[in-house]
Amino acid sequence: MSDDGATTRVRPARSGESARIAEVHDRCWRAAYTGMMPTAVIARSTLARREAMWQRILSEPADTRCAYVVETTEARIVGCTWGGPEESGDPMYRGEVLGIYLLPAYQRHGLGRILIDAVAGNLLRQGYTSLLLWALAGNHRARRFYEALGGQPLRERETTMDGGTIREVAYGWADIRLLILTG
Repeated sequence: MSDDGATTRVRPARSGESARIAEVHDRCWRAAYTGMMPTAVIARSTLARREAMWQRILSEPADTRCAYVVETTEARIVGCTWGGPEESGDPMYRGEVLGIYLLPAYQRHGLGRILIDAVAGNLLRQGYTSLLLWALAGNHRARRFYEALGGQPLRERETTMDGGTIREVAYGWADIRLLILTG
């Protein structure tokens, strides 16, 4: 539930929703990362690129990815997440949450936890037993969330983008079942 009283549900993302999901993803991404990433990276990110990314994600076979949205009773998408095989070749952590975004009014209501549960449950059904995700080192709010879920900081990496350096921290769960809600 958000501050405005609208009820929500988490459900699998559907093909044909890429534009709606991309719009929310873009709004959340800009709100979260403006000031943390080089200005040129923020400026280069376009809604069209994000929509193409979501078209690709939603067209991938279900056994290679999963994607979920938070939707209000008015059918408004207010958050999204996606996951799949770990992308950096880590030998221990085989599944990965590749992104999770919620509009600010829908944060701190347990929806992020439900989104993580949805991805973890899907990946567990696909045979993954561990999970990893990357967070910007300066995104302290997100990092506190991952730590509250039991994520262990594993390592850091730096990437140079458009003249700036982005530092990220990997969080891992050796047992993906710790992320599954029960009851």
